[in-house]
Amino acid sequence: MTYSENDEEKVVPDTEKSIEDDTPSEEWSESFTTEALEDTAKSSDINPEKSDDSNKEDILSEFSYDDDDDEKYTSQFGELEDYVEGYDKNDFTEKTLAETEAKNKKKMKASTKVTIAIITLIVLSALAASVYFVFFNNTIKGKWVVNQTDDNTGQTSSAYYNFGDNYLEVISYDDYIYQKNTYTDVKYEDNTFSIIQDGQVIIKFLYDVRGNLIQGKTLTMTIDGYGDDGKFDMTNTWEIPGAESLKGPEFKNNDSILGIWKKDDSAVSYGYIEYVRFDDNGFMTQYSGYNSRIVETIQKYNFDGKNITMKYENEYSVEASVKNNKLSINTENAYVGKITINYNKLSEDDFNKDIATLKAGEYEMPTEAEISTENETSDSTEITSETEKVTEAATK
Repeated sequence: MTYSENDEEKVVPDTEKSIEDDTPSEEWSESFTTEALEDTAKSSDINPEKSDDSNKEDILSEFSYDDDDDEKYTSQFGELEDYVEGYDKNDFTEKTLAETEAKNKKKMKASTKVTIAIITLIVLSALAASVYFVFFNNTIKGKWVVNQTDDNTGQTSSAYYNFGDNYLEVISYDDYIYQKNTYTDVKYEDNTFSIIQDGQVIIKFLYDVRGNLIQGKTLTMTIDGYGDDGKFDMTNTWEIPGAESLKGPEFKNNDSILGIWKKDDSAVSYGYIEYVRFDDNGFMTQYSGYNSRIVETIQKYNFDGKNITMKYENEYSVEASVKNNKLSINTENAYVGKITINYNKLSEDDFNKDIATLKAGEYEMPTEAEISTENETSDSTEITSETEKVTEAATK
């Protein structure tokens, strides 16, 4: 396409054709590649043994400088030199380390003073608490002992009171019997202590604590409403004796009676639950339980397969037999004559659950109808068992 302007004829290139023409020809490309390869070969020929690293060294060598020529290098941190007191190029490091060490020592001294102050405060607080506990603590909580004299025999015995946060233990013993009463529903008020059962106060003590742990403390207890007749004194003690020193019959192990047994008719007979434990060390413990009260009576025993023998001043025995996980004890009562008391075998876990429930005051006593049905079922089982034995013997 042509046009005329100022009588001059100009040629405008065709766009599509121009793009095609601008594309390098194969000949041109080949020529460029060949020349580049030749230049590379020539460069290699100059020093063919030089590695890539040596090439890098040559490049870096162009920017090297003489250490003695200050004009060629200026420290980036040179402007800070004027701000460092006593700066000296030769001892700058030593001075800085010394100053840092001095600052660290000051910090350590300050930290040590704080630590000492804290320790001193803790020691003084503990000392103050100890002084209060020894000299000014008039709480009734703790262990106390009262000595009692029998008016008839003149013999002296001791009873121990252990006042806890939510319980009271009363312990008495002699050579043959060790007894502990535990009350778990108690109430502390100003100089008063109450034992509660079924929501009612069954006994209330007024008390007064005097003295200190150095000279000894005295607790005066007065049963509310009894005046001087209900007053007795106790002294503080650290330990309460156990039942280890009890005397009794010579023990011979009998596996058939070992374990825990629960009385099956105690709710009807006495209105409380009763258990008995026979241990393999010769100690027998009877537990009598009513809500929030547990009585433990410990004695030494021996069982020869027919009689349980115990001792209180003199030895005495009761007939006993073990059959089908049931313990039967034949004894004599002054009011009803000869009676048989039956106990059922109980697991350790079930016993612990019963005791915990009793202490919490949540044990539900079985009704007379339930116990009657249980006894009838038990008797029926025994009769069936005996019948089976007779039948089996006759068959043989």
